[in-house]
Amino acid sequence: MSRHDGWEEVCLLDGAMHDLTLDRTFTTDMYACRPPGMPHGPWTSQNDVTMLVFTYPDQL
Repeated sequence: MSRHDGWEEVCLLDGAMHDLTLDRTFTTDMYACRPPGMPHGPWTSQNDVTMLVFTYPDQL
């Protein structure tokens, strides 16, 4: 399983996605922050999902 190298912030703009690792569903207007080392995915979506994703390294 791959892991995040740096920070990742996600804002769900439309739709929903289910994070299989966390067994949690994120829906429109929800925010998630994934720190370095957190498993990356997998996730599923019943329909389309639109996400705004920001990634940046742990250290600048």
